[in-house]
Formats: sequence, C-alpha cells, structure tokens
Amino acid sequence: MFPYTNIGLPASIMESMFRDGYKTCLRSLLLNITFKSSDRRQVLWYQGWGVKDGSQNFEFTWMNNVRNHGSIPFISWEPWDYTQGIHQPAYSLQNIIDGNFDSYITRWAQASKAWRHPYFLRFAHEMNANWYPWSELTNGNEPGQYIQAYRHVHDIFAAQGVKNVTWVWSPNVEYPGSLPLAGLYPGSAYVDWIGFGVRMGYQRCARECDCPRYVSHPYDRSHPPACRTHRC
Repeated sequence: MFPYTNIGLPASIMESMFRDGYKTCLRSLLLNITFKSSDRRQVLWYQGWGVKDGSQNFEFTWMNNVRNHGSIPFISWEPWDYTQGIHQPAYSLQNIIDGNFDSYITRWAQASKAWRHPYFLRFAHEMNANWYPWSELTNGNEPGQYIQAYRHVHDIFAAQGVKNVTWVWSPNVEYPGSLPLAGLYPGSAYVDWIGFGVRMGYQRCARECDCPRYVSHPYDRSHPPACRTHRC
C-alpha cells in the first residue's frame, strides 16, 4: 500500500468519479480531462483482459493525464471480454489459477512498476453477485476459486517487486442470493482498501450510508474502507 500521507490522501473514506457510458467517453475523459482536480481525488475506469483494441494494456498516457490533473487513477481490472456475455470458459477462475494469463498479468505488473506512481487496482469486482464470469455462481467456477485467483494475480505483482499498486477488494452490497462475503475475502495481506458497488439508491447510499453495515464482517477493520463512488 502506498503512503497516503505523502500524497495528501486521507486514510479514511474516499470518493471517485465514474462516468456512465464510459466505453464511448473514456478516450475523451482520459485524453482531454476537463473537470477540476478538486472535484474528485480519483478517476475510475474499466479495462478488460479480453478485448483486442489495445485498451487491454497498461495505458501510460491515460495514467499520466489523470495524475497530471491532480487525481489518482483507479482501474477496475476485469478478467473477461465484456462484449461476450457472462459465459466465457476461457476466463474461468481455474484458468487464472492455472497460469493461463500469467504472461499478460506479468506485463501489467512490469508496466505498473515502470510507471512508478501510485494507483488503485480493483481486480474482479462484485464477485459476490452473478453477473460476471469471475463469480463463483457463474461460468463453471467453484467455491474457493475466487480467493485463489485473486491471490495468484496479487502474487505475480509481488514477485515483480511492484510497490505502487493499492489493491482494492470491491464486492457488491449484499442482497438476497448473493454469495457470503466471508468466503470471498482474500485476506488482509492481499487487500489494502475495501470498496462497495451500489446499484440501487446509488446517490443516497453514497452520501449517507456507512460501509460496514453492508458486510458480514469478514475483513480486518483496521483497513479503511474506500466505499464512495458517484456516477456523473
């Protein structure tokens, strides 16, 4: 975890900015940022492993533009091809565990280290829900595999000596039918910050609710939650 005090970030709750329709506005947002740096400390966007248009790679230009504008990059790193639906056997958790993507992950880790600056990495978020292929509820995945896959990815970064990545574990808020969070938490050695996605009552929750009320207390409370993400 990078030293927040050295870059003026509070070790408590932070807000990040996410734009709906990011697939069409992402390039404009990251190549020509127009919002005030005081508006948001973080800029969040999504990058999928499986697309082939170049956006699957570590984007130095995007990262630099966000940093130069006074914000911290916050990447949701998704192990799938978002154009192909939930059932994607190539991106099963077992394939991640088995090392099928190790070369890709290693390139990301090396690029992260080369960039040197701090950023947040939210790997395989909302894993307790049933709408992504990395959920243990979908894609032929089995109980216990999410933690194994998360730790496998994290360990590759650690092996490459990456020190500037803050790892964000980010489930969806619990709902009837979602997976218990206690069986999905990778452990305090693998998680720096905790974030939550909220799809209903989004703005009210972001303003008023305290993150811990949504979870089953599986995590080490010494880690400050980073739960607030506004849509704009």
